[in-house]
Amino acid sequence: MSSTAAVHSAICYRIATQRLDLIDRFGIERVMDEVSSRARSLSDLEEIGSSDISCWVQEIEDSLNYDPLDDFNYVGSRHHY
Repeated sequence: MSSTAAVHSAICYRIATQRLDLIDRFGIERVMDEVSSRARSLSDLEEIGSSDISCWVQEIEDSLNYDPLDDFNYVGSRHHY
């Protein structure tokens, strides 16, 4: 199994067993798109630790929560007098 496939499987297993809330909140398609994207960005790994998986799931959640308008609104809300 390639490291990309192993990462994909590990993240899917973690979400399915501990983070079903992500699927409830964002839908299976968006979550799986993020899982695939994250897995593709990781290659040539020698091993996968549980803390690695936790970090990847957190990064996926952060990405799903990200709203580019938040950045725009933050910058646009600054007032210079």
